[in-house]
Amino acid sequence: MKSLQGISTNIHSSITGVITKRTSRNWFKRKDKITILCVNDQSGKIAHADAYILAGESAHKHNLDAPVVHGISQAELNDLNDGDVVLLTRDGKIKVIYSIKSNHNAIFATNRCNLHCLMCPQPSSSDAEDILKNNISLIGMMDPNRTEYLAITGGEPTVLGEGLLDLIQECKKHLPKTALAILTNGLKLAEIDFVRKIAGVNHPDLIFAIPLYSDNDAIHDMTVGVPGSFYKTIKGLHNLALFRYKVEIRTVIHALNNDRILQLSEFIYRNFPFTSHVALMALEMTGIAKVNTEKLWIDPYDYTTELAKAVQYLHRADMNVSIYNHQLCTLPSSLWQYSRKSISGWKNSFLEECSCCVQKSKCGGFFETGRGYSSKHIHPFL
Repeated sequence: MKSLQGISTNIHSSITGVITKRTSRNWFKRKDKITILCVNDQSGKIAHADAYILAGESAHKHNLDAPVVHGISQAELNDLNDGDVVLLTRDGKIKVIYSIKSNHNAIFATNRCNLHCLMCPQPSSSDAEDILKNNISLIGMMDPNRTEYLAITGGEPTVLGEGLLDLIQECKKHLPKTALAILTNGLKLAEIDFVRKIAGVNHPDLIFAIPLYSDNDAIHDMTVGVPGSFYKTIKGLHNLALFRYKVEIRTVIHALNNDRILQLSEFIYRNFPFTSHVALMALEMTGIAKVNTEKLWIDPYDYTTELAKAVQYLHRADMNVSIYNHQLCTLPSSLWQYSRKSISGWKNSFLEECSCCVQKSKCGGFFETGRGYSSKHIHPFL
C-alpha cells in the first residue's frame, strides 16, 4: 500500500478514516464515518473534523486538539483524494488502505497461511486481535458507486473460517455493485460444507482466484511446501464448479515449473473447462522468494517459447488467458495482446532505460519490491 511519512500530534492509537478536502456542512454531518480533513498549512481557519492531514512543518499555529499528521509536502497532499481511506499511525505514517481512483483495492484479511510457498511475497505471521473488526469497518468506508472491483487477500483468507463469510456478507451489504475476488490457495475449499456456507451468503458477483503451479503433483507440492496440497486444490476447484462459481486459475512461473507451462495449460483445459480466466504470472522477487533465489529465479526471456505455446494452446481452446507482471521487451510481439498491466500502482515502477520507450504506457512494468531482479533483455522501443 502507498505510504507517506509525516509528523504526528495528538495521535495515541491508530486512526482509520475517510479523506476529504471539502468543508461543506453536509459532509461533516455524516457521523457514520471518521473524517480526516486534508488542508494546506498556509490556509486560514480550519473546519472541524475528526482528524487532520496538513502540508507544511507545523500544526501548532492552528491550535488543534484533534489528531494531526503534518509535515508532508503539498505534492504528497495533492496525491490524496476525496474518498480515499487512510490509516494514521502514532509514528506519523499515512497509509492509504483504499484508493478511490484505483482498480487494485484489496482487503488484507489475515497474515496467517496454511502453506509455506517458496516464492511467497508476504511471509506468514500472527494477526492483530481486531483485524476482522477493522476490515469490516473499512468495507463500510468504501464508496459503493466507485468501487468496481475489490479483492480479499492475505495470507490465506480461508483460515478465517466464519470470518471470511462475514467479510463476504459485508461486501454484499455495503458494496452491492462491486465485483469481489477472493485470492485463495483453495485448500479449505476441498471441504464441501465450507463452500456450501459461502454459497449461502449469495454474493451476486464473486470469483475465486486459485494458484496451480504444475500439472505434476510433486512440483506443485514442492512449490507450496505442504504434501497433498495438489489434490486438495483440485478438489476445491471442482467444489466451486458444483456451485457454479467463477474461477480464475493462476500460476507463477519460476525455475521449477517453467518447462511444463504447456502441459499445465493442457491439464487446465481438460480438467477445469469451466475456468473463467487463466493468468500466467512472473515472479515477484521479494519476501521468501528472495531467500529462495537460487531455486526460483529465471530470466522471463528464457521461457518465452514455452509461454507462447501455452498461450496459443489456451487461446485455441477458447479459454480466456492473460500474461501478468511481464515487460513487453521480454515477450514476442505475438504475445503483447495478452499482456496486462497487472502490478498494483503503488508498487509498479520502471527502470531508467525505460524512460524513452514508446511502449512504456502499455507495458506491465516492474515490481518496486523486486528491484535488482530483471531480465537481461530489457531495452526500450524507440
